[in-house]
Amino acid sequence: MKIFDKTLQNLKEYPILAEEIISFAGDCRRFVFLGNLGAGKTTLIQNICSYFSVEDAVNSPTFSLINKYQGFKNEAQISISHLDLYRLKSIEEALDIGIEELLSSDDYLFIEWPELIEQLLPEPLCVVRIERQENENRKVICRLFE
Repeated sequence: MKIFDKTLQNLKEYPILAEEIISFAGDCRRFVFLGNLGAGKTTLIQNICSYFSVEDAVNSPTFSLINKYQGFKNEAQISISHLDLYRLKSIEEALDIGIEELLSSDDYLFIEWPELIEQLLPEPLCVVRIERQENENRKVICRLFE
């Protein structure tokens, strides 16, 4: 397991953080984002999508559960799936939306509120935890499981 951590003074530092996380993760394409409501999970995902030159508006898929985007990495087109599992009540609901297919795809996968499907998560996996601190600072800890 590799670890990367950083404390941010404000959200303006998210674009740099997005690039650092993607670099840290290397070839890993599965990311889970942990943190309380308002910690900045969706904002960080928006910045990662911006790093990948996604042109569509990137919003939390709280009600749709899954948003799909197209972006670019090293001039090659990539597919991105952004999931928000906050509203799901059971692992069966996750299976019904096709979580197993998404986890085995070549898409970049960004999952908010992944606790429900923890037992299904394969490696490699990058776990990103965002903790709100005093003065709106954020402590971001990334763990890469290979």
